[in-house]
Amino acid sequence: MKKIINLLLIMAIFLIGCGSKVSASKLDLPEVTDHEKIVVNLFYGDGCHFCHNLLTYISENYDVLKDYIDIHGYETWSNKPNSTFLGEVKTALVPDTEQFGVPFMVIGDEYLIGANTTEFLNLIKKYYTDETYSNKTFESLLASTKAEIKEETYDEVMATSGLKTPESNVPDWLVITIILVVLVGGIGGLFFISRKK
Repeated sequence: MKKIINLLLIMAIFLIGCGSKVSASKLDLPEVTDHEKIVVNLFYGDGCHFCHNLLTYISENYDVLKDYIDIHGYETWSNKPNSTFLGEVKTALVPDTEQFGVPFMVIGDEYLIGANTTEFLNLIKKYYTDETYSNKTFESLLASTKAEIKEETYDEVMATSGLKTPESNVPDWLVITIILVVLVGGIGGLFFISRKK
């Protein structure tokens, strides 16, 4: 019985150690400065598998990314004006020969098609360290559209996609640790009660 309790305690300590947060250095991001946040203009589709993968990645790393980026989301699969606006942005920025779809991001003066997290982080790094960064290219396209755009915040994008925001996420390691503590306490209690009889 003592061996089981010791094993459970070792597992609990291991899980607590594994629950450390992602750091900026793990994502290879520069040190946080007083630089303005980079606006990520994200077109996505509710139900799009690739969009879900990208949003899951952002959500899992948002504790770090929130110091670097500000998400402006535009759902295009069930929002006709946003879909129309995406077509206008494509016409202005993307060559006709390039494949096109969502997720589609405009970051600074560049665009990114797909859920390539390495390219996404490279653009964040590039513009976060660029003192001349601006979101003017996208802002001018937004100002010129006649479509009734619905822009979403990060929390709204996550809600639309059925993902939890970091504030509502309870880390898996914490849940497992609590369960293990309850199990160890229960087994320990049973052990002491049985010894007294």
